[in-house]
Amino acid sequence: MFRSIARSALLSRVSWLLITSVASNVVQAGTIVLIKPDGQRVSVAMQGQGMTVDARTGDIEVPTMQASGQLGDGWCPTTATSAPAQSSPALVLVRSNGIRYRIAISSSTLPSWRASQQTLEVTTIAQQAQAGDGWCPSLPATAPRFVSPLSASPATLTAPGTTMLSWSTTLATACSTAGSSFPSGVSAISGWPANVPVQSSGTVLSLSVVGSYRFRLTCTGTGGSVSGDVTVQVNSSPGSGCTGTHAPPNGRTRQATFLLGASDLWQASNTDWPRNAEIDLTRWHPPVPTSIDAQGVNRSFLGRFGSNTGDTGTMELKSTSYAAFQFDTTGFANRAGQLTWEQPGAFGAPLLVALSPCAGDFFPTDARCKSNGSAASGLGWSTGASVANYCPLTAGQTYYLNVIFGSPTQPAQTTCGFTACRWLFSQRCQIGCTP
Repeated sequence: MFRSIARSALLSRVSWLLITSVASNVVQAGTIVLIKPDGQRVSVAMQGQGMTVDARTGDIEVPTMQASGQLGDGWCPTTATSAPAQSSPALVLVRSNGIRYRIAISSSTLPSWRASQQTLEVTTIAQQAQAGDGWCPSLPATAPRFVSPLSASPATLTAPGTTMLSWSTTLATACSTAGSSFPSGVSAISGWPANVPVQSSGTVLSLSVVGSYRFRLTCTGTGGSVSGDVTVQVNSSPGSGCTGTHAPPNGRTRQATFLLGASDLWQASNTDWPRNAEIDLTRWHPPVPTSIDAQGVNRSFLGRFGSNTGDTGTMELKSTSYAAFQFDTTGFANRAGQLTWEQPGAFGAPLLVALSPCAGDFFPTDARCKSNGSAASGLGWSTGASVANYCPLTAGQTYYLNVIFGSPTQPAQTTCGFTACRWLFSQRCQIGCTP
């Protein structure tokens, strides 16, 4: 009964407004003000001429000067929402193409025409519209993203071996492996085609060639694309010639890290690393992900392999151990570089440095790949660049920079008279270097 009375009052009021406005010819181009339940006001430009009222439903039809609303204008939301309920009476916005857009308005609050301001005010039932409803534009498409990033398990293996890649995306419609790179001589990997599913809980790949494999994934959707990559390192098998004289010295163990704790050790050319950092001694290139210097850069303690940025440091090595820095020469053809070293201020001793495909090998096949065992010396390397007396390496292969406090003929016999001795080194690329 009350709703019927309210609607009758509304119809009477609206009809009176319309008749009065048309009769006096005051309705020109003006503004419709939507008053939302929270009191916020949203303006819509109207033409004025041609405004009508449906006496049966109370709907007010108004030609608009706008083709549509705008996301974030107060009526059109910027996030996904449900469509508001439709009812009468309603404000019906008539666009220039004749398409009508309905906004349910309150039957208990009468519309108001402010002639001096050429403004029609109506109170809406809903707080906002729905994006893409015909008046409000659609929301921009959301770019795909990784739910689970591309990962490899294991990320380091011995040839031949297998690794399992897994990933998961959302909002992606296709994924490409373009941009993946493999060791020299490997052009494709079975199980890693040009296009792969948008998710995988376990793609097993067989890898037999020694070197660094970079698997890259670019997934696209209507809102854009997302990319990720993971590196898998395949090392030589210990049985691939790394026995006998090419095996680590008897009684010596491979040291994985050293603590940058002593003040004089940190100050001895190591201030570009955090104090008390655990320094990795196992990788040169690529560095282990946890090797982060004081500037937040992921790099090896030895520095950037193949880069023209020179690096200097002081390493501490136990008298009973050796260090073996693994490095991959993939992508470093026709380059050359050199390591030099000298006696540090304290805890110095003669040491031996060698380059070899085997970890802990101090009797490499080529004599140019081994230092002379003095406290101050150097060792050069080349991946195709013509440099006399430099150790020849092959691009696309994995090698080790082996360091020990021992003599060239008896590496197992320590030359370090302390629990641990120090190696002050400098290294830089000389030919074909990258920035």
